[in-house]
Amino acid sequence: MRASSRRAAAARYAANPSAVIALFALLVMYVIAALAPWLATHDPIALLPQSFVNHPPSRDLLFGTDYVGRDVFSRVLYGTRLSLAIALLATAISVIVGTGYGLVAGFVGGTWFGVLAPAQTPMQVVNRLSSEIGAILRVPDVAQTFNDRGIEPVGNTPTEFRAFIEAETRR
Repeated sequence: MRASSRRAAAARYAANPSAVIALFALLVMYVIAALAPWLATHDPIALLPQSFVNHPPSRDLLFGTDYVGRDVFSRVLYGTRLSLAIALLATAISVIVGTGYGLVAGFVGGTWFGVLAPAQTPMQVVNRLSSEIGAILRVPDVAQTFNDRGIEPVGNTPTEFRAFIEAETRR
């Protein structure tokens, strides 16, 4: 990507107030997560004396304590670290899976859409998801919206969709 392209992309991003606010909030959360060991007022897993169980917020305990006497503020700070790490991991996994999905679709040379689930997903869940999606695709307004965009909504069963993918891959 050339420098002029990067500048143009940054200018478009900066012109979107929601995007700028979201980026600022995300950066603040990452800074807070990085500084958690220094911002925490107590050990997040340490139990305070019995007199501090369910303690209301105060100057020393900004968010109070929980039902066993742990400082809620410190737990929130440390919890932010874990939450952001999980979010980053989930984003990375979705990029990898989405890229693979797009590569397969581009390699096959056709355009098709479907809902994929992990291999360990119980068949009952897959069948329920499939039937609900099929019901949505049969709603006249939804079907018409797809048709207006040149998409033929089919709503196959999981077995039919698998056979379709295999047939498309063999082409």
